[in-house]
Amino acid sequence: MYSLATMRRDLQSALLENPSFAIAEYLDETYGAPGNRLLDGPHAIPLTRFVESWSQTQLMLWIEQWALVDIHGMLGKKDQAYFRQSREKRMGKKLEAVIADRVTLLP
Repeated sequence: MYSLATMRRDLQSALLENPSFAIAEYLDETYGAPGNRLLDGPHAIPLTRFVESWSQTQLMLWIEQWALVDIHGMLGKKDQAYFRQSREKRMGKKLEAVIADRVTLLP
């Protein structure tokens, strides 16, 4: 969702769709030891995709909503303005309003 994937090699069109996963597949295929590969077996890629999707659509959203103001407070003054402006624009409300009911978000 919010990751930076960088690699100096053309990994076909899959790199454009999901750069982090395409890089993981490439590294596993290129450097993984036979029989000891990260994405080995018929169910490895679907299961990995499921966990990736769940973590990006559920877990990361919860973490972001829970920790938004705390993260803002840990940033340097110079970075706080950009962080606040970009997050408030994306969320459609003030950071404090996003986390106002964070105690209710506890699992």
